[in-house]
Amino acid sequence: TLTSSDSGTASSPIVYAAYPGQQVYITGAAPLAPSGFALVNSSSPIWARLDPSAQGNLYSISLPAQGITNYGTIKPGGFGMSVVAPLELFCNGQPMTLGRWPNAGQPLPTTVSTPSATHFTYSGSRPSRWTQAQDVWFHGLWNSTWADFQLDGASINTSSNTVTLANAPPQFGLGANQPYYAYNLLEEIDQPGEYYVDRAAGILYLWPATPLASSNIQVSMLEGCLVQMNSTANISLRYLTLEATRGPLLQINSGNSNSAIGCLLRNCGEYGALVNGSSNGLDQIGRASCRERV
Repeated sequence: TLTSSDSGTASSPIVYAAYPGQQVYITGAAPLAPSGFALVNSSSPIWARLDPSAQGNLYSISLPAQGITNYGTIKPGGFGMSVVAPLELFCNGQPMTLGRWPNAGQPLPTTVSTPSATHFTYSGSRPSRWTQAQDVWFHGLWNSTWADFQLDGASINTSSNTVTLANAPPQFGLGANQPYYAYNLLEEIDQPGEYYVDRAAGILYLWPATPLASSNIQVSMLEGCLVQMNSTANISLRYLTLEATRGPLLQINSGNSNSAIGCLLRNCGEYGALVNGSSNGLDQIGRASCRERV
């Protein structure tokens, strides 16, 4: 956090910059040692829950053994909402995906009917694979094609093909024939780059997208903002990477003539940057790759 006492002047600005030819990271993440991962085998109690494609490809790591005990909480979110993300996983600067069905790029299922504000029926039998899942979430366009929401599933009745949500979607309610997907499912890890966190046991499961031994593996930890400028003047961040938070990456709050130039903003749980004040701004914002929450 920088305040007015950290300010420069128009003729002598304060510049925080990467040394030429070097890469500098300001990160809200904790590293996971590749050596801490072990291959999940048939003796594991979760073996029968796994998709056949994941058997023999899934690795696990004890988070407490890595000094990590705060896993955060998955929260309802979506249209018009800004919420702190839970612990998320990044490998070599790329976000991994919580086990989900269907996978990204595949056709989405749609709701069949909506018996109440918190119930929808589905077609097919896919949820019958999730009978041991403890915390299933659903992300969908529940009534309007421009308003998505992420909702906690309270229960699934596979006899009546009915999902009960913990809460109704805000504002617009549930509708029939609306697309959605389910996520936070160990059972739906079926391709490289997918993972799941067993919060009760403190175990993270991953199907690696790249060889573990040569991977830079991180989990986001910081829930607050990574870099804040409060009523500052003439401060510049240049060619830095701001990354891997559960919350936002950069706030320029009031002040004047503050900037982030040539910086890479990526893998944040909320927004990449919030800028107000006078003559404050970002340059090369096209490089930003903050993770979408919707």
